[in-house]
Amino acid sequence: MSAAAPLPMKRALGWSACCTSLANALPEWTLPHVRGWLLRAAGCRIARNASFLGAVALVGPAGCAVQLEVGEGSIVGPRVTFGLDAPVVLGRNVSLSPGATLYTGTHDVGRRRGRMDPRVVARPVVVEDGAWVGMNALVLPGVRIGAGAIVSAGAVVTSDVPPDTLVAGNPATPIRTLPG
Repeated sequence: MSAAAPLPMKRALGWSACCTSLANALPEWTLPHVRGWLLRAAGCRIARNASFLGAVALVGPAGCAVQLEVGEGSIVGPRVTFGLDAPVVLGRNVSLSPGATLYTGTHDVGRRRGRMDPRVVARPVVVEDGAWVGMNALVLPGVRIGAGAIVSAGAVVTSDVPPDTLVAGNPATPIRTLPG
């Protein structure tokens, strides 16, 4: 096999899991660019100057790491969870605080004997340039967080957040408009 030939899928998935595990084994708040390099090697699309400050969970089907795109200057805190049934796109200079969760998979309501339809419905999540998602916030499938918006700690975001808007609560509601 030549150096340019792609790895067989099973071997590539093993490589991805290995790189993610190594990235998550690094101590929190240290070596953020090494962690980013390892996550890039796992298949994530991460800008070279993005910082990962701790372990992250990449949840989804095999090979889901390719669904994560992180822009220049973005900072991802420890214990962030990315549900990657569909793309999660972080723009430039986005901040994700520790414990934030961005999920793209949901389920339709089934019949009485099993209310959760087992088929995954995938909807992308987009966090635009300069936005900040607070500690332990939950961003649900299909949500777009506008440029410069802030999602308060612990908020549950069920619908789009306009640019330059602070939202808080469960479900998250606008609190005020932020200066541009």
